Amino acid sequence: FTQLDDFIGKAGILILPVKTEFLVPVLDLYFKRLPPFGLGKKKAEFPDALALETLKEWCRQKRCGVAVITRDEGIKAACAENEPFHYFENLSTYLDAVASENKELSAFIRKMIRRYDDEIFEEAKKAFPNLGFYLDDQDGDVNSVELTDVEYDGNIQILSLAADKAIIEMPAMLTFDAEISYDDPNTGVWDSEDKVMLFQETVDETVTRSTHRRVVVEVSFKALKRNSFKIRHVWFEGQQDISVESNEGWPYK
Repeated sequence: FTQLDDFIGKAGILILPVKTEFLVPVLDLYFKRLPPFGLGKKKAEFPDALALETLKEWCRQKRCGVAVITRDEGIKAACAENEPFHYFENLSTYLDAVASENKELSAFIRKMIRRYDDEIFEEAKKAFPNLGFYLDDQDGDVNSVELTDVEYDGNIQILSLAADKAIIEMPAMLTFDAEISYDDPNTGVWDSEDKVMLFQETVDETVTRSTHRRVVVEVSFKALKRNSFKIRHVWFEGQQDISVESNEGWPYK
């Protein structure tokens, strides 16, 4: 009894066997160059094709559909040609689709959230320095950062929805100022014996940069009343460490 078995049991994961008879329709797809194989046939797609065929058979038995979350173009094409499969590019899109089943409540949240842009921005400014920052093009440090602007550039997605609270995700371009310091590469003396630079001057400068992240907001409300809508928490999702370039190497050529 392993930790994996324990996890599978607690999570309610269903393991479907891949049957030998599934190989016949999969080979048919391969030689006809149909998804997920495509024009190049792509032998590496056999595991995906067998998995899809297994899911298709399970859907036929249960008379249901299944959500498929992937960015694989071959699987995406296969989902488009098979009725049991409902394709979603990422988990956020799928969760938003589930939450949007409650049309009245999801519409209320989408309408209300953008009225709180200023408050969200102030909370985002507090959360932003908690992300990781590093100087990418020089031997130095990012000493401090300050978020200066948030420009939303994607759809509002509801990740979690209950009767009185929700978690919302909004893709955005974040602009920030960073105070950095590094050894000036144009100064110093090369010590050929120890193979190090000596007596380099330190450059201190403030640079303005931007990065793309998803702004996540937790809100609460009561009975769809506007005056009950409150921002509870703001944070960021996406790759945590953010690279910063100095003015010396910006922009890259």
